[in-house]
Amino acid sequence: MRKPNTSQARNEARLEDACPFAFTLRTLGSRWRPAILWKMALGDRTYGALKRSLPGISDKMLAQDLRVLVKSGLVSRTQASRDLARSSRYTLTPSGEALLPLLREMQHWGSGALERRREADLPGEASRTARTSDDRAAA
Repeated sequence: MRKPNTSQARNEARLEDACPFAFTLRTLGSRWRPAILWKMALGDRTYGALKRSLPGISDKMLAQDLRVLVKSGLVSRTQASRDLARSSRYTLTPSGEALLPLLREMQHWGSGALERRREADLPGEASRTARTSDDRAAA
């Protein structure tokens, strides 16, 4: 988390106030937040279900991002007590549901981009850098 009095934090706040695009990117800014919202739209609404459906996410990151999403008004959290176990249920708010068309487009674009990358046999940035270096050496 940035200190609120740094010039970078002040500049980011000004940009977010003036630019809806920057505000949206900041809201969805973590690696996991769009995926969490997407999984919630598909029906995973408890902490455990989200954790199982997002391989690789740590407990700390899931809890942290859920708190941010609740605080930002995209997700609501309700406590449900089943016998002795306490569990939380998360649901998209109307503001969170309004992001679903954007998330669908991101998912659609990502699927196509991954497929094109696989077809071109470009596994990642390291290969592109190596390939570019090899291309320069051959020229």
